[in-house]
Order: sequence, then C-alpha cells, then structure tokens
Amino acid sequence: MFEGPFHINGHTFSRESLLEYCYGITDGLTDGMAIGVKDGKTAGLTEIGDGEEWKEKLYHFIADLLQEDRPIVQQTSGTTGDPKVYALDRTAMLHSAKMTLSFFGLTPGNTALLCLPTDYIAGKMMVVRAFTGKLQLVTTEPSGNPLNDLRQPVDFAAMVPLQVFEALKTPGKLNETIGILLIGGGEISENLREEIQQLDKVQVYESFAMTETLSHFALRRLNGPEADVFFRTLEGVSVGSDDRGCLTVSIEGITPGTIQTNDLVRIHAPGAFEWLGRYDNVIKTGGINVIPEKIETIARELTGREAVVVPLPDNRLGQRLVLVLEGDEPGNTDTSGNETGISDSFRKDSVTFKSLQEALKTRLEKQEIPKEIRFLTKLPRNRSMKIDRLAVKRMTGPPGQD
Repeated sequence: MFEGPFHINGHTFSRESLLEYCYGITDGLTDGMAIGVKDGKTAGLTEIGDGEEWKEKLYHFIADLLQEDRPIVQQTSGTTGDPKVYALDRTAMLHSAKMTLSFFGLTPGNTALLCLPTDYIAGKMMVVRAFTGKLQLVTTEPSGNPLNDLRQPVDFAAMVPLQVFEALKTPGKLNETIGILLIGGGEISENLREEIQQLDKVQVYESFAMTETLSHFALRRLNGPEADVFFRTLEGVSVGSDDRGCLTVSIEGITPGTIQTNDLVRIHAPGAFEWLGRYDNVIKTGGINVIPEKIETIARELTGREAVVVPLPDNRLGQRLVLVLEGDEPGNTDTSGNETGISDSFRKDSVTFKSLQEALKTRLEKQEIPKEIRFLTKLPRNRSMKIDRLAVKRMTGPPGQD
C-alpha cells in the first residue's frame, strides 16, 4: 500500500531502508529483531537523545503503518466521555489523506510539517498524507512554538490553537514560513481569530474532525477574502442532523455507514453547517436547555478573555449558570454598589459582573444570562489542550460537586 520512496527530513528512503531505520530508532522494535546493526550499533539509535520519546513514537508508528500485518490502534481524547480505542483501517486512512491532498492542491515534492505527536490521529494522518502524496515530511519535536526549531519554509502544517498562539508572537515568521495552516484539537479564542485574520499570506483553516472519521471532514477558512462563515465538507462527505439537532456524518470510503455525533449544529446548505456546541454540555436551568458555548463565544468577544460556562446547584432553578473567566479578578474599590466590588465601567481590562450582564443582555435570551461571574487565573485543560469543564466545575462549586 505504501511502497515509497519516502522523503523525511531531507533523506529519501525505500520501504526496506525506512523499516530498517525505524528498527534502529525504536531499538529492536519487533521482538529483538536485529536489523541494520553496524559497528555494534543499531542503525539510527544514535539520533535519539534524552527527552526525544516523540521520535521513537513517530518511527514506531511508521513501522506499524508499513507492515500491514500489524494493527494500528488509536485512543480518542476522552474530552466528552470515556476514551475509546479504535483499530484504524489503512485503506480508509489512505482515502482520507487523498481527500486532504486534493482539497489543498498538494502535489509530490511539496513540504509538510509534522509538529504534532503521533499519539493522536492528527499526527498520524500528517505522516499518512506525506507518504500518500509523496510529500517531503519535515519533523520537529512537538512543542509550544513549532517555529522555534523550523529551519525552512513549508507548504503545509497542522497545529493546535496553543501552538498557533505561541507562533503568532512572531506573526511575520508564521505568515512567511507556512503556506497552508490547519488548526484543530481545541477551541480558537476570539483574540486568536482576530490575529489570524491579519495574516495575508498563509492560508489558515479551522478543522472539524473526529478520531472516528480519521481527522477532518469539514474545514472553514479563517482569513483572507475567501474566509468562510460556516464549515464546509470535503468531497464525498454527507452531513445531516438528528431530532436533537446533532450532526450526523457519512464519508464514502471511511465510515461504515452514518456516524451519530453529539455536536449541535445548524445546517445552512448541503455541505455547509454551523457548530453550536456539544449536546453533552447543554445545561438545563429553570426547565430551559441552554447551550453554554453560545454564551462563551460572546463573553470572549466582549472581554478578550477565555471563558467557560458551568452549572452549579440552585434551589430555585435547579442549576444556575456561572461564567468563569480566565485571569485575575480586577480589584478596584467598590464605588458603585455592584456585587463584584469593582468599577462599573465596562472595558476589556476591567470586567465587572453588572456591566458584563448588561452587555450580554443585548446578545442573549433572558435564560442565557449568567447568574454569577467568577475568575480563575488559569483555566484547567486536558491533554488535548481543551478546557476541562468538569475540572472548572469542581474548582468553582462546593466540595463534592462533579
């Protein structure tokens, strides 16, 4: 299925030589199989240093990918439920890679940056795309800012929002170094979106992806004159919604039929949809279902801070909405009588409960207005860098809440 040649970090490998290299990197990957031993050393082993486990995992995955008698397994992030383990199908991975290559117009010889760990499907699929499209794969250690170790321009890269945030500390370098940037694996804050919109050379896309669909099946352009309002599906993808308003997706050659998700969406046209939030996160307050992501998006726009809405017990409403903002609480003297004890003027660097409530009232329904506002210096996040809602709830609620 993958016969080479394979191009990695300026080197060209045949299938056999790449497997030999993999065995060396991973120190006898297959039951002590001694392949590529030279001068008492296993080929490639000297290239692994302390703290470079990421490289071992990369070449372990490549060896698994090239040997079709080996299973390839992937665990979901567990962001919205218990993690699940999937056996990945090579043929489906190949098909997914071809969809991406076609959409972005990537051709043999183009460069692709792998700066994500291959623990996750996003990292694995960057390798598969490079092998499928005969791309030049450039690898760097997964880090906060992948541009720090990048020594050449690349045509295609994928990052999580945290990496983009760090890379944008030198926006000129990001703009000039990367041709197409794909962002996934977490929420993109309003401030980050605004910075991305200022980039005029790199094409930036937000991805809509699942482990079950082998990475993204819909994309949204975030900058330039071709920026999208909604997510648009790739060729061969069919989407719909169930009676809850949750997305259903079927991808020719990838999914075994229709996959049911818990993503609340609004379908605007065939192949175009708006993401509203997660059904798992819906909060019932006073008998009304509220989508917290809607409130969070507006709160980010108004305050310039990361935001999350959690439910806390309430004798009258059952659950009341509490808006938690990232950062320290402003601490001016109470001169206006409002609950927070700070100035009532509403500014992005001076957030007050009363002023924020008034601003939210112009954008939200009555039942969507938070009853409290709280502050956390740093919002907890999971391994995928997504906000951990349960952890926020535990930190802001009474003891014993989950």
